Amino acid sequence: MESLSIFHFLLAGLAAYLLYQIYLGAKGSSDKVCKACGFVGAPDTAVRGSLWIEIVLWLCFIIPGLVYSLWRSNSRHDACRKCGSIEVIPADSPIGRKIVAESASAHGQLRK
Repeated sequence: MESLSIFHFLLAGLAAYLLYQIYLGAKGSSDKVCKACGFVGAPDTAVRGSLWIEIVLWLCFIIPGLVYSLWRSNSRHDACRKCGSIEVIPADSPIGRKIVAESASAHGQLRK
């Protein structure tokens, strides 16, 4: 029975870290406002690339899978739940407060 080398432990640790970053990573602040549609709420997290390509690369070769996983984990960004735009900003920022106020006044005028 062969003992596990330090390389195997490092590889397992790196894989666990990548899985945490890609699938279980913490989201940013919950209240964001979309500059495109005015939606206020928690954004979705969007990741570029394809999970299927990532799986195939990991099954074929370790190095391409690792590079692709790192690229995907670094391409994570917030996206609007309503329209999918990536132009979301914190609702408590000056521009965010302005958009929320304009949206509230526009909705108030439509109801009258």
